[in-house]
Amino acid sequence: DGFLPASDDGEEDELLSNKSTCSGKGAGKTISTKKGVAKVFKELDIDGSGGIDMEEFNKHLRPAGYSSDEIQTTFSEMDTDANGEISFSEFHRAILILQQQQQQQQDDY
Repeated sequence: DGFLPASDDGEEDELLSNKSTCSGKGAGKTISTKKGVAKVFKELDIDGSGGIDMEEFNKHLRPAGYSSDEIQTTFSEMDTDANGEISFSEFHRAILILQQQQQQQQDDY
C-alpha cells in the first residue's frame, strides 16, 4: 500500500511527520508553507528539470528506509497525470493531503 490516501489502520500516515524531506536538515519536521514545500521539491529534483522522476524519488526515499514497493506506489499516487514525473503542483497537492490526514488523526485523539 502507498501513502495516498491513508490506509484505515493509520500505519502510513507518518510520511511527512517523521520523514518530511526524507533526509538532510529537514528530516523530522512537517512542511508548513508553500515555500517549504518548494524547498523540499527542489531538493528532490536533483537535475533541476522542474519535475521529480522515479530515479530522483528513489535516491531520496531508499536511504530513508522505504521499500521499493512503497516508493513505486507512492510515486504512482503522486504522479496523478501518469507522465512519469511528479510536478510541483502534484507534489504540493500530495503534501497538503498528507498534512490534512495527519491533522485529522491528531484531532481524533
